[in-house]
Amino acid sequence: MRKGKESDRNKILSLIQENNQRKNSTIADLAGISEPHVGRIIRATHLDGTIIGDKSIINPLKMGLFSVGYVLIKVLDFKETPRKITVEHIRSWPNVQEIHYTNGEYDILVKVRFSRESSRINFLDYITNQGNISSTQSISLIETVLETLDVSIGEYSDGAPSDT
Repeated sequence: MRKGKESDRNKILSLIQENNQRKNSTIADLAGISEPHVGRIIRATHLDGTIIGDKSIINPLKMGLFSVGYVLIKVLDFKETPRKITVEHIRSWPNVQEIHYTNGEYDILVKVRFSRESSRINFLDYITNQGNISSTQSISLIETVLETLDVSIGEYSDGAPSDT
């Protein structure tokens, strides 16, 4: 991608990430780019999968989900078909927000929210009695300091500021 086009794209993505309710005309004014060009870039980023939908984010605390837990899961059979069945089963559990395959001692990492400590205990009891799960390890968070869906766009996009 040409440097100017990449710069325009990054400006637009940053503005959308700040506020996805902005009109194309507002984005064009703020970025110093023509409105038709903004529209083309936004369409292209939807088509190439850079922008994944336009969802509103609901505050879990306002929904009574005060506790966050991470559960490491070791499965008995991690071959392709049993793994997919296990993950589809986990996906159906209430308030599961993330599922990740891992390497190391455990096979799957699950992020889940709870309304109270007893819900977490019930959840752990439930998952340890599932057929393909051999063991679990859980971590309850005390306080979340930073949680974001924002990604770095542009010069720090590799995850670390440069020293230059």
